[in-house]
Amino acid sequence: MKKLFLEYLEHSDKIRNGYKDSILPVTKDWENILNELKVSTPDIFEVIYSNVSGTYYEIEDQKLMDFTPGYLLIHISEYKNSYKNLSALLSSLDIEDKFFPILQDYSSNFIALKEGKNEIYLISSEDGVCLMYKSPLKFFETINDFYSKKVYFLDEDGFLDYDFDLEIEIGAKHNPNVKFWNDSP
Repeated sequence: MKKLFLEYLEHSDKIRNGYKDSILPVTKDWENILNELKVSTPDIFEVIYSNVSGTYYEIEDQKLMDFTPGYLLIHISEYKNSYKNLSALLSSLDIEDKFFPILQDYSSNFIALKEGKNEIYLISSEDGVCLMYKSPLKFFETINDFYSKKVYFLDEDGFLDYDFDLEIEIGAKHNPNVKFWNDSP
């Protein structure tokens, strides 16, 4: 998984020079932050936070905000707050399952890992909880292919954007039994 994450960083930095530097340096106490939340550190968090710290919610250069279009990689120093916000969202949706946020947008939607399942879900107030990837490996494989196949690109203003139809097509190839990718309009 680490190889796939590092490949993601290279893809992202290639089209947005400076992205990789914007999510550094690594915070040495990332494990302590997660331990305070009583999170047994899933592999995906170790892979991410042992290599980068993430993006601050209030990043100045918005061109470097996106991990995927519209979603930032939660900065480890802001993780507790994001975890609390996701828990509140889940409570409002009457969802009792426990999730750990990975990415978030500015509308309080999350891409999160389900505890004990190692699956990644989109969680939003509008659509509820929807499986996106059956594993973190599928998550990184799919995103890397989005970069390789030019699903992700920079718009005329230099912001990360995507081709919706191509994203669904490639997402469905990597995740054939996942409704999110296979039942989209």
